[in-house]
Amino acid sequence: MSNSYRKFIEKFIDIPQHELQNAIRSGQMDGKNNRIEKESNELEGYIAEIISTFKSQWSKYKSSYQDQRSEIKTLKNSAEHSINQTIPDEIRSLEDKKNTQEDVFSTKYGRNSAEYEKLEEDLRNSRVDYDRIRSELNRPLLTKFEKFYLPFLLLLAVAELPINRAAFELYFEGVPAVLLILALSTGLILVFFAHTIGHLVKETFNSENHRTKLMPVLGIGMTSIVTFILIYILAVMRQGYANLTKGGDTFKGLNFFSDKVEVFQDTLLQPLSSEGISLFIINFVVFFAGILASYFRHDANPYYEKICKNFNKYREKMADKKNKIEKQLETIRKDHQKKLDAIEVRRQNLNKDIDQWNEELIQMDEGFKNDHKIILSNLDTLIQTYQSNYLENCEKTQKPKIFGPNLKKIIKNLETE
Repeated sequence: MSNSYRKFIEKFIDIPQHELQNAIRSGQMDGKNNRIEKESNELEGYIAEIISTFKSQWSKYKSSYQDQRSEIKTLKNSAEHSINQTIPDEIRSLEDKKNTQEDVFSTKYGRNSAEYEKLEEDLRNSRVDYDRIRSELNRPLLTKFEKFYLPFLLLLAVAELPINRAAFELYFEGVPAVLLILALSTGLILVFFAHTIGHLVKETFNSENHRTKLMPVLGIGMTSIVTFILIYILAVMRQGYANLTKGGDTFKGLNFFSDKVEVFQDTLLQPLSSEGISLFIINFVVFFAGILASYFRHDANPYYEKICKNFNKYREKMADKKNKIEKQLETIRKDHQKKLDAIEVRRQNLNKDIDQWNEELIQMDEGFKNDHKIILSNLDTLIQTYQSNYLENCEKTQKPKIFGPNLKKIIKNLETE
């Protein structure tokens, strides 16, 4: 902040040359004219004028100085109040707001929410089942290539398309869409049967299975018989189409429901040759590959994998839920900390301002004292200059008494003003 108040005493801080000349001329002229009464104890002439000017300018200086000092003190007190009262209140308000946000979030979406408690209960129940079956079996889950199992079965079903398509040419020649649908459906059926037999064999014939094996064995047997019949029918249908093709004729002119049924009956009774046997072997290999895949894919205990998956599912859900909760709470904390950091920066800036204002007040007070000393000294210089020139030019018998101790006492009294 500028010390503009010093403008009022510039005349006495650095005495201009013309002021000295004025003191000299005034002293010479007043001395020649014996202007000041010899017995007078009152200030007159130049001395009265310069002291009056000094008092007036010094009064303005002090008033402006005190106003500026008061302004700085007001700013300093306001900053101190902010540091000691306003900022702590803001911090407490922010803490309360953060705690409220965390409580509301926890109640709606966090650890105290109904969703979290339900998930926690599901995880707890699944863990009980998981620990129980692990304790009973005392072994890890024995499954293989879980990620590739379904794609592999789908690949086997798709591989059946060109294999079995020719078997249905006997009845649906010239209708490619129907041929593809039937071939794909047949492939899916064979793959499904392979899947069923594979895991039934794995679950039935193991040392951990102490239940009756009659029904599973019957299931395996019946499924195998049905599959064998299906593969055989596909083979004889393929064989019939091959024989007909060699004969150079087709069924385009046959009645769809009567003649073709009759042809199918005749086809079932014919022996298999290379075409039919090839199709039978290929379908059997595909079917057996599906059985092996299913056997190694599934665990011997039909419930073990399901319980493990259920437990892992809820555990992953819980981990994901906790992660989301923590991220949201971290967002609340970061926002809170960001506001606290802004308040801390403001507090530091206020402390810097207070230090600067304290330093400025010290400098102002020191400057005030120095200015007072300087202007009194310069005032004395002007008065002494006037007095010396006055005495040089006045009659010796007319030396004013005011120039003695009285004048020094008046100047001395100015130091306390």
